[in-house]
Amino acid sequence: MLNNFFIGLNAKLVSYVDNMVKGRMQFFKINDMVDLVKDNLIDIVDMGFDAVMGIPRSGVLPASIISLFTGKPLVTLYDLEDGVVSVSGYFKNVKNVLLVDDSVVSGSSFNNCKTMLVNMGFNVLTLSVFVHKNGFKKVDKYLSLTGDRVLYEWAFIKSRRNYLIGFDLDGVLCNDKDLVGVKDVDVYRENLVYAKPFLIPQYRIDYIITNRLECFRNITVDWLKKNNVSYRHLIMWDERWDSRKGRYGINKVNNVKKLKLGLFIESNDNQARMINYHTNIPVLCISSMRLYS
Repeated sequence: MLNNFFIGLNAKLVSYVDNMVKGRMQFFKINDMVDLVKDNLIDIVDMGFDAVMGIPRSGVLPASIISLFTGKPLVTLYDLEDGVVSVSGYFKNVKNVLLVDDSVVSGSSFNNCKTMLVNMGFNVLTLSVFVHKNGFKKVDKYLSLTGDRVLYEWAFIKSRRNYLIGFDLDGVLCNDKDLVGVKDVDVYRENLVYAKPFLIPQYRIDYIITNRLECFRNITVDWLKKNNVSYRHLIMWDERWDSRKGRYGINKVNNVKKLKLGLFIESNDNQARMINYHTNIPVLCISSMRLYS
């Protein structure tokens, strides 16, 4: 069993390093974070800490995972003001705090939070689950190195990178359960108006590329405005209602090819695979949560 553990760990390490060397975009899921914490649990516990604190807000998820696996209390700055926290009904003095973040590049967030905790009288240890290959000296411990092109499952909606990003509309920005398979154009038009928002990013989208027909532009623009979707360009399909069948994927391929995107977010797995194959642009599929790169 121990041999299997090391074989699995080495396989993950080889995969991460291989992607870094080849310059591919790396994609990490929440399960990857959980596995890294479990694989390094002995070393994490050996750091010797009384409580775990996540850097707001990116560090809350990994800090929660570490707290669950180690049994150490998960705390905030407000909890630590008196230096005493409640653990399972009794109070415990806290001296050593493990400060956690999901990823580190420059280390500025760590430095700011660490300074506040040190000024409050705590001994602070720092841990980041993922660390950029040039930033591993910024923390006391890290669990995995990353390259320059990294995408995190828990962060792609709330924070963007320094490259152009394209989004599919139906199945990504809006719930498409009332749109798929609808053959009556009037019913479809009405469903567009009342479609429910799904994954709305907290930043401005460069390109929305959709298989919706151009004749539905006004409805679509109104829906985007109503649901506070910020974007620069909306690319729709200039085609007839009865001429679309079997051409959905290639339509997006043709549009994505013209743009120098760093990433495209797609709802359909087959179309995601097709777009990546024909354009060499990384495509994240929402339905399978798989990155084609």
